[in-house]
Amino acid sequence: MFASVEQILKQLQQSGYSVTPPELGTLKDRFLNHGLLHNGDFTSIQLTAKYALRVPLEKYLRWYGALLRSLRNATEKVFGLPPGNLMVDRDDILIAGIEFGNVVVAVQPSRGVHEDPSKLQHNDSLPAHHQYHAFYRWLEESDGWAADAVVHVGTHGTFEFLPGKQVALAADSTPDALLGNLPHSYIYHVVNSEGTIAKRLSYAQLVSYASPTFVPAGLYEHLSHLEDWMDEYETQKSASLPRALLILRQIIETCEKHHISLSLSTEAIANLNTAENLETVDFECYEDALETLQRYHAEHGTYPDAVGVILWGFETCKTYGETIEQILRYIGVKVDRGQGYFMKPVRLTSARVLGRLRVSMETA
Repeated sequence: MFASVEQILKQLQQSGYSVTPPELGTLKDRFLNHGLLHNGDFTSIQLTAKYALRVPLEKYLRWYGALLRSLRNATEKVFGLPPGNLMVDRDDILIAGIEFGNVVVAVQPSRGVHEDPSKLQHNDSLPAHHQYHAFYRWLEESDGWAADAVVHVGTHGTFEFLPGKQVALAADSTPDALLGNLPHSYIYHVVNSEGTIAKRLSYAQLVSYASPTFVPAGLYEHLSHLEDWMDEYETQKSASLPRALLILRQIIETCEKHHISLSLSTEAIANLNTAENLETVDFECYEDALETLQRYHAEHGTYPDAVGVILWGFETCKTYGETIEQILRYIGVKVDRGQGYFMKPVRLTSARVLGRLRVSMETA
C-alpha cells in the first residue's frame, strides 16, 4: 500500500499539483521510524508526539460542539469527555500523518479497542472516539487542513463501518457527520463485495484495482496432476469410496506411464482388492455416473430438448465440480486438465464420437 501511495503522489506532482513526494521506497519507514501509528505496542507516545500533526483541544471543541448531541453522547459514554485518552499529548490530539506539500498522508485512526480484535473493523455499534472525530473534521474544517477531497487507499478501512443508517445517511449517521461535504474517492479491490457498503455508507466513488496474480510455482504437468490426485484421494477416502478408487487408478496409471516408482499403502491395496469384488461399482462407467441422458433415452426413446441445472457454489465445491462435468457432457465438450488456475481450451466432442444430439442447457 505504501508503494501505491508513493506512486500516486509522484503522479500528482507530474500532473502539476503542488506535491513534494518522498523518495520511492521510503514512506513506510518514515511512518514507522517516527512512531506515526495508533497502537502503543509498536511505538511510544513520546516518539509519536514528537512527529505527529496536532489539533489543539480548543479547536477540536469547536468542531465537536457542532456535532449532534446524540453523536456526542454516544462517544462520551464509551470514551469519556474530550479529548479522551487516545492519541493525546497534554491538551493536543495527535494525527498520525505527514504533509507532502498540498497533500497530507495519514494513517486512519483506530477504532480504539486494540484489546478486542472483534471490534477493530466491523462493529457498527461502536461510536467514533475523539481522535477519530478530530481527524476527519480536521481534514475539512477551514481552520484545520481545509482539504478539497479525501482519498482512502486500500481495502478496507473502518470509516464505512461507523454507526449510522445503512441506506440514505442522515445527520446522525457518523460517516455523514465526519465527512461533511468532502468529495470521497476510495481505491478499492475489485473482488470485494463490501465496496457496496463503502458507497452507501461513506458516499465513496470507488476506483477499482486488482492485485497482481500470484500462482504457486508447483510441479510440472503429470507431477502436478499426481500431487493433486494424491491430495484428493486422501480427502475422498472417507467421503466417496468410488471416487477415491477412481483417483487411485489414475495415480497408478500415470505412475506406470511415466515410470514413476509407486509404493502403495496396505490400505490402498485393500481398497483396490475390495473394488475388484464389488459388483455394485462399475469403475469403467464411473465417469459417466452423472450421465442421465442414456436413462432418459431408454425411457422416452428420444433425448431431451433442454435440461435445467441449478449450480450451488458450496455444493459444486464439495462434489469437486461434478455438476459442471454434467453440464459439459450434456453439451458435448471437454476441458482438459490445466496447470494451476489455468485450463486448456475447451475441446468440442465430434458428433460422430458423441453419438447423439447436443442438449441445450439452462443454469441457475
